[in-house]
Amino acid sequence: MGQRAHQLLSACSAGKCAAEGELVKSIDGRHRAYIIGEDKHVRSRIDLLCPDDESAKTEAKQLVDGHSVELWLDTRRVAIFTHKA
Repeated sequence: MGQRAHQLLSACSAGKCAAEGELVKSIDGRHRAYIIGEDKHVRSRIDLLCPDDESAKTEAKQLVDGHSVELWLDTRRVAIFTHKA
């Protein structure tokens, strides 16, 4: 995972993280960036505190570092950023 991803990592609420591939409902309005591995499985989740979708897209694009990123807000997929090999 790249340096930008490490900067944006946040602690999972109450110490409970989602299981691999599980989407978590955001009760705080946070966008979630899911780092997708080559096997198409979720490798990690990064919570983004952004005021709107466009700001979140800008942040999520920076996370594409050898892997694809899916950006979600609650159960709505906002964008997919595909890693170009």
